[in-house]
Amino acid sequence: LARKTADDMRAENEARNAAATKLQAAQRGKSARKEASEMQTEKQKAIEEAELKAKEGARDALLQAAADGSLDTALQEVIGGTTVEERQARNDAATKLQAAQRGKLARKTADDMRAENEARNAAATKLQAGQRGKSARK
Repeated sequence: LARKTADDMRAENEARNAAATKLQAAQRGKSARKEASEMQTEKQKAIEEAELKAKEGARDALLQAAADGSLDTALQEVIGGTTVEERQARNDAATKLQAAQRGKLARKTADDMRAENEARNAAATKLQAGQRGKSARK
């Protein structure tokens, strides 16, 4: 009886240790998730601050350029080195290319439809001729 009790005590001890280990692992996981969340929040704040500083820097540069009289050059640098006329010319060229492509596609579609219609008419004519021949033989 004493041995069984010792075995029971050992089993209880092992169960307690397993439960304690499980609780400790859960607590470590919770702490790690909290720390990761805090790190992510700090990272996001740093990114937002950097973006704000960049915007303020660009604004300050534009204001300075306006004061210096070199606003056009500064604007070209900010928007990629193109003037309004260059962007308009590029947009016009793109519009022409798009129109040409749409026209090409529409012509191809119309040709395909026309060919399909001609094939359908040829098949119908053949069926009609066969039916007329059959009617004439009766």
